Amino acid sequence: MSTDREQSYVGLSLTVNGFGYVGSLVEFTEPVIKATTNDYRGGRIAPTEMTTGYEKVMSDFTLSRNDVNIEAARAIIGRDVVMTARASVDERGKKIAVEWAMYGSINSEDAQTIKAGDVVNKKYYVTVEKFVKSIDGVPAAAFDISIGELKFGTTDILAEVKAQLGL
Repeated sequence: MSTDREQSYVGLSLTVNGFGYVGSLVEFTEPVIKATTNDYRGGRIAPTEMTTGYEKVMSDFTLSRNDVNIEAARAIIGRDVVMTARASVDERGKKIAVEWAMYGSINSEDAQTIKAGDVVNKKYYVTVEKFVKSIDGVPAAAFDISIGELKFGTTDILAEVKAQLGL
């Protein structure tokens, strides 16, 4: 996919294993893995940042109120689920499929005040343990916290770091 012009996702939707199609997504925040660091002096004057692990990986999504199955999402709050968000991007007339497969748990739903005549979309927050983003069927990024895997394309970043450290 080129980056020379703005692209937008179309047909953004969410399915959950065991529940099926949950609804159309109004918003989706892609999970991002971020290293945690601590300052380490070790006899030096200036501290050095050392990676000490990873922060909790979070995501969130907002479902359109127009979907009948949206209320089914309440039944999965607090449970471990496999979720898949799907969309496509128009790249010079060709539709390119983008998929985010996630394993984790939906922690909470936004509390909302509903007024007559308002459009109400539901927002949910997710803790993600495993994640794979595929573009046109090819894995582009993946991580699995339980086994310490972090990949971009075919490169396993954590395996390279471990090899460099002799682990």
